[in-house]
Amino acid sequence: MAAPPLQHRRLSWVVRRALTALLVPEGILLLGAAAAIRWPALLAPVGPAVPLLPWITLVIGVVLAVRFQRSGILLALAALAGAGAALRSGDSGSGVAIAIAILLPANLLAFALLPERGIASPAATRRGGAVLGQAAVLLVLARPDQRDLLAPFARQALTEPLLPPGSAVGDLAFLITTAALGLLAVLLVRRPDPLTRGFMWTIAAVLLALTVDPERVVGGVPAATLLLTVGGLSLVVAMIETAHAHAYRDALTGLPSRRSFDDAWRRLEGPVAIAMVDVDHFKAVNDTHGHDVGDQVLRMVAGQLEDVGEGGRAFRYGGEEFAILFPGRAAADVLPALEAVRVAVAAAHFTLRGANRPRRRPKHPQRRSGTVQLTVTVSLGVAQRAENDADPQATITRADAALYRAKHAGRNRIHVSRAGRRV
Repeated sequence: MAAPPLQHRRLSWVVRRALTALLVPEGILLLGAAAAIRWPALLAPVGPAVPLLPWITLVIGVVLAVRFQRSGILLALAALAGAGAALRSGDSGSGVAIAIAILLPANLLAFALLPERGIASPAATRRGGAVLGQAAVLLVLARPDQRDLLAPFARQALTEPLLPPGSAVGDLAFLITTAALGLLAVLLVRRPDPLTRGFMWTIAAVLLALTVDPERVVGGVPAATLLLTVGGLSLVVAMIETAHAHAYRDALTGLPSRRSFDDAWRRLEGPVAIAMVDVDHFKAVNDTHGHDVGDQVLRMVAGQLEDVGEGGRAFRYGGEEFAILFPGRAAADVLPALEAVRVAVAAAHFTLRGANRPRRRPKHPQRRSGTVQLTVTVSLGVAQRAENDADPQATITRADAALYRAKHAGRNRIHVSRAGRRV
């Protein structure tokens, strides 16, 4: 069977990446919680631990938020805990529940979008004051004489077919929640980020918690509390993922970092090919056009390497150098994929902004003087693991030597190390 066309493989990769960015792992957690509410027997293996889960999640979340200086997540966890306590003490149609349905998704969206300034920053203090002010309003709304004050906001004139009757989520709250979910989903597809995904699924958990039967108990806790706990757990997972990404992923290019490469290389066994890739004349690009253009070049090259075929995985090795691992492949197997990458990089042109170019594209653009076209190329060295490679670094050294031969031979080419035999 013939391989699918390149554009189809590219589209499939984009779709998979978008779905992964939206669903994994927080979406899976929420789906699991919804399934447990529908079929409580699923929680039987961990039944005694379920009542402790809200407290465990809160404590771990607070510790991590303080450790990583995430004031937005700290306030979000506090808001979720307060909302859970308020919902347990009232009913789904109370003024408190209606206010939570409006305010909590809006606050979570703000925490997701506002820049992080740290736990002790003035911005964090102001945001904390705003949350405390809202809590004071909820205390007023909890008074018996204020019960019906917000009842008009629970009307479901537009969303009646979508929401259970009598829930605290009215038209306004539903519109705020769906708008927040849509905005965060768009941001995620454009640029995957664990924290954005965590906040998105936390808002989804809040929506489900406010529409579930308030009398329903699962595993010894109210179903709404379980869902809010999963929302908090989503933020905890997002913090852990972000910390891992900072350690193992290059912030500029988005590729796995040198540390990730070292870990992956040590775990590989059997046949493996490695390609070392270097951007040609990169110092001249930085010196002539500035580091901002140099960063754009590195991101462009990283994007091309990320799409390499033959099961290759690209890493930023350091500076303008990249590495690609091909598990289970010989050097000869990966040459067509590497040649495609080399050609793609050379075909990509940068149009640098001239001094007289407007910041916004005009309706009728005209060719202006001062426009500079920048072409970038890469050189590549390839080696495969040999039977006598007792030290894994030996294969990398041979790939590096092949890379330097490619550069000395004129650059923009691939050289293969012929030393060693395939395992």
